[in-house]
Parts: sequence; C-alpha cells; structure tokens
Amino acid sequence: MHVHIFNFQGTNLAFKDLKNRSKHNIQGGNKMSVLHALAEILTVPAITLGIVALLGLLLQRKHISEIVKGTTKTILGILILGAGSTLIVTNLDPFATMFEEAFGLTGVVPVDEAVIAALVDSVAEIGRMTSFILLFGFFVNIILARFSPFKYIFLTGHMMWVMAGALAWAFHDLGVSETYGIIFGSIIQGMVLVLLPAISQPIVRKLTGNDKVAYGHLTTTGVVAAAYIGKAFGDKEKDSEKVKVPEKLDFFKDTAVSVSLIMIVIYLVTAIFAGPELVESLSGGQNYLVFSLLNALGFAAGVLVLLQGVRMFLGEIVPAFRGIALKIVPGAKPALDVPIFFPYAPNALMLGFLFAVIGMVIGM
Repeated sequence: MHVHIFNFQGTNLAFKDLKNRSKHNIQGGNKMSVLHALAEILTVPAITLGIVALLGLLLQRKHISEIVKGTTKTILGILILGAGSTLIVTNLDPFATMFEEAFGLTGVVPVDEAVIAALVDSVAEIGRMTSFILLFGFFVNIILARFSPFKYIFLTGHMMWVMAGALAWAFHDLGVSETYGIIFGSIIQGMVLVLLPAISQPIVRKLTGNDKVAYGHLTTTGVVAAAYIGKAFGDKEKDSEKVKVPEKLDFFKDTAVSVSLIMIVIYLVTAIFAGPELVESLSGGQNYLVFSLLNALGFAAGVLVLLQGVRMFLGEIVPAFRGIALKIVPGAKPALDVPIFFPYAPNALMLGFLFAVIGMVIGM
C-alpha cells in the first residue's frame, strides 16, 4: 500500500511538473512566435514600408482618408516595383542560356537572396539568428540615428535580410554561440545600416538636388568608388542627361523607346549567334527572332512598370516619413533602394546598363 501511495504522489508531482513546464514552454513559444513574426515583417519591403508610412501619417495626425490612401499607395508602389522587377527577370532568363550558347561562356548567376534563403531553410540555427539579427539590428539602427550625427533609417528590407543572413552564416561558421551571434550580429548590422547611407549622401545630394532621401543598399562602397572614378576621368560639362540628340533621333530621349531599342539589338544579336534551334527550344517552337523581339520589349515593359512603382512609392513615403523624422528621430532621412534614383538620370541609367554588360563580358 505504501508503495502505491508513493507512486501516486510521484505521479501527481510529475504531472504538475509537466504541466508547469508545458505552460512555460507554451508561453516561451508564444514569445518566440511573436519575435519571429516581427522579424518576418521586416523581410517584406511592402509591409515594412507600409507600416512606416502608417506610423508617419499617424504621428502627423493626418485625417483617416489620408492615412488609408498614403499607406495603401505606399504598399502598392512597392508591389508594382516588385512586379516590374519580376517582369525584367522573366524576360532575361532565356537570354542567359542564349548568351552562353552564342559566345561559349558558362558560369553561375550569383544571387545573394537565393544563397541566404538556402542557408536559412537548411540550418535551423542560422534561420533563428537571421531573424533576430534582422529585428534587433533595425532597433540598433534607430537608436544610433537618434543619438548620433548619422540621421539615416535604412529601409531596404531585402538588403537588411541578406546582411542579417550573411552575419548569421559567418558567426555560425566561426563557432560563435547563437546568443553571442545575435548580440554581435545585431550591433554590426545596426552600425552598417546607419553608416552606409552616410557615406553615399554627398553624392545623393548632388544627384537629387535635395537632402530628403538617402541610398540604402549594400553596394554603397562600390557605387561611391565608381562616382569618384567618374569624377576623376569625366567632364561635368558633358552630362549624359544634357546630350544633344539630332531632332531625327529625339525619340532616344524617351526612356521606353531607348530601353526597347537597346534591348532589341542585344537580344537579336545574341539570338542570331545562338542559332534558331536553341532559341526555339526555349520559346516552345515560336520563331526565334519573334521570341527575341518580344522578350526585349518585355524587358522594357518591366523597366516602365518598375519606374511607375517608384514614382507612386516615393510620392507617399517621403511625406509620411516626415512624421517619424520629426517625432522619433528628428532630422532623419529614409535610406531607400536603388530604383528610387532611376528617374533622376534615365540616360545615365541606360548607358550604365549597356557598359556594365560590356564590362562583364570582357571580365569573363
């Protein structure tokens, strides 16, 4: 009898202990879920910037109709921008295969997002560290912007995610514990996010003619180096945007036409060298020249969609951001993705794209 009583009491104690632990685990799991959800929000640029616009408009005490309109159009602008990017990539995919066949060059297409996504999905620790570095790194960025001379809030969500993933990968590979990896990674991420826009701002100021926005991208050092090389070898009097084109060629000033014509030439030349058989295997039997023509024009359409998204997005986010700048981080500037600068110099954009392709071919 004594043994039975002892076992019963032990079972009761064990049950109570299990219940307490389960309750603790559920509470802990809920907290982790909330943190992961917050971190995931920061990886979606449309949601992140929609929240930024909403917060900015609320801080300015705007009317409900302005809040709804500003938030919605900011999100739609980013989604339109993304749709344009997807259209561009879709129409460039077959070109890569054609180019390899035409010129006998093989290799890999380096895509940072794809590499980080693979690591995050395959290694649980890297996935967790990435989420928390992303979240806490953003908070460090805000704190540094509030209390340092560098008043920049980095808002390019996918770049923040890529950097957080790269830091998590590095610390995991070095054998640093998850906790210390998150702490060190968040501090590094926050510092980099506030310093990169500061490095490029003098150039951005010259390009845009104002100090309202900043450049938020991990390519900053390369872009700034290129700007100084251009300054050393270029001539300010020969601005690409002021190039005088003969009246008969005035259509080149239209971004849609100039992009289309350049891509048509590039695509058709590559298609001819690749040969009808290969191109038609990619096109599903469609004539290889027609297929190339449509893909070239599809690329141009993607650029136009992207630019429309940029205009809509900028038209809403800059006024909305003013609320955050005034209330939380006085004098702060939003550091945004590359496409926001496309409308300022469309000729330079096309020349840069064309010569970048030539440079990459020579490099390979």
